[in-house]
Amino acid sequence: MQITTCFDATGRAVTFSDKKFFATSMAGLLPVAHIARSLDLFKNAREVISEAVPSKRNTQYSAEVMFEQRILALAAGYEDLNDHDHLSHDPGFSSALGTADIAGSATLCRFENSFDRRSINQLNETLLTTFAQADKAVGLLPKIRRKGYRCIFLDVDSTYVELYGNQENKSYNGHYQCCCLAPVLCYLHGYPIAVFGAAGTTDARKVLEHYLPRLLRRIRELFPDYIIVLRADSGFNSNRLIDTCLANGVHYIMGFPPIKAAQKAIYEKGLKHARRKKVKRYTTTGTAEQTIGETDWNAKSWKQKRRVIARKRFDSITCQLDLRLIQTSIVNTMDPQHNGYAGELSLASTEDMYEQVYCGRGRMEQWIGEFKTECFGDRASATKFHTNCYRMILSAYCQMLLKVVRRLQYFGVRKNNKKAVQKTVRTFRRDVLCVTAAVREMNQELRLTLPEYLHDRQAFEALFSIRI
Repeated sequence: MQITTCFDATGRAVTFSDKKFFATSMAGLLPVAHIARSLDLFKNAREVISEAVPSKRNTQYSAEVMFEQRILALAAGYEDLNDHDHLSHDPGFSSALGTADIAGSATLCRFENSFDRRSINQLNETLLTTFAQADKAVGLLPKIRRKGYRCIFLDVDSTYVELYGNQENKSYNGHYQCCCLAPVLCYLHGYPIAVFGAAGTTDARKVLEHYLPRLLRRIRELFPDYIIVLRADSGFNSNRLIDTCLANGVHYIMGFPPIKAAQKAIYEKGLKHARRKKVKRYTTTGTAEQTIGETDWNAKSWKQKRRVIARKRFDSITCQLDLRLIQTSIVNTMDPQHNGYAGELSLASTEDMYEQVYCGRGRMEQWIGEFKTECFGDRASATKFHTNCYRMILSAYCQMLLKVVRRLQYFGVRKNNKKAVQKTVRTFRRDVLCVTAAVREMNQELRLTLPEYLHDRQAFEALFSIRI
């Protein structure tokens, strides 16, 4: 027993016991790794990595294990490569990974610097295939009531990853006012399926125009019974993107800048099905008058007329007019043979098309924030551009894994608690993943001794009782 000079608030002396025991700070990582193995989430990525970085004869650490090691570490909240020098001492992490030979920071750095453009593109394509396999196993997409009726949204947006060193393709972006990379993220039904890396000054529309045709064809092959809708803001307004969607049988709904010609057409023709109502404005002015309607308009660069939905909001106190426009190929019809028929979306009113369908892409900001902050997608500290792209793909895999696990755990909690709310990544990591427990390893059993008090014992136990 080691005596210290420290006393607690009640005057008791603090001492150290000489009796040692093994403990882990990430007991909840064990079921997460079990779910990943049961769903085989890393199978497609392992095949690409084994081909891109073949293991040498005398190599102690395989490339496939290092890939899984990085994802599990990100899920547990360890973003730096330096953290892996100490993760080998945690029995919970070693048990979740399945090996005690954990690569250090130097080995991982050499491994990540070995990727080229071809291997990055192949690894990026495995995200969609992995999502399709997980959906087939546990049902991530909404169920189809009848064929060709349910819709899934492909949300795209660009963001910035700030850089501080001398990295490749580093450039100053005037919009974000920093030196950064500007990747384009693609989410299908809220799950990441592609991360296209780009320099800070690269136009996101050009990046998406290059990759979108193949991406849509692959989505159509994997999900033939669903109606696919591309949803984006006005920054992706491009005739080439729209023509690509129409050529692949995909609908679109995206923002449109309120240019003078469009405003003139709206004021001259008026708005069909226009509805005016008072809405709350979360500012000091209180409320404003809002009108939502639609019109058919054909710009000079368009091949045919498009359905344009306008939202006009006027604040009488400040005398400010806010005009927002969106364009879509979805037509309000009940005829399945119509070219603009989009199943359940064709039954939506003009107001719902703007406020519910298009404004639903606001969740994209939440997903991007989760990707960058909680899954560490903004950790681009490598010198090589392809290495930083590889780390973004790792973060996308981490986000997909955590979304699948949280969904399964949420339905497990709902069986006993109908008022349960799905946890964010931060609270899920605090309450469920990073739980301290004493570990006793035996030949046929790994016994965990949990503390008497947990933040959310019900959610923690529900994670261990998921059956796949």
